[in-house]
Amino acid sequence: MFLHGWDVDKYSRDFSGNSAIECVDAFGAASRVSKALYLVIFSRETWWVDLEGTAYGPFPSLQDATEEGRQLAQMCAHAGRPCEVLIPDDRGRYRVVWDSDKEMRSAGGYSSSAA
Repeated sequence: MFLHGWDVDKYSRDFSGNSAIECVDAFGAASRVSKALYLVIFSRETWWVDLEGTAYGPFPSLQDATEEGRQLAQMCAHAGRPCEVLIPDDRGRYRVVWDSDKEMRSAGGYSSSAA
């Protein structure tokens, strides 16, 4: 099944292993949409943003890649798909630095500043 260009059957689980999010389309039909995870990665001596195997970049710094990931995630969230931006710490473990669900709840809309 495709919804807004996403193969929702292929991405039926989010990063934490929870079931995908139930959404209702304009016709009242329930659909499952997974959370989009924008991962900031360091590869080939430069920074990139990865979404489901598609790389965006390169970027000269972690900060630049994080900001681009946030902007991409924000556009995706405005289209109706929940999103997160994750960056690595010094040990290579990823942490969430922007979450569309939290952004909407706390600000009543999306802000233009990075988390």
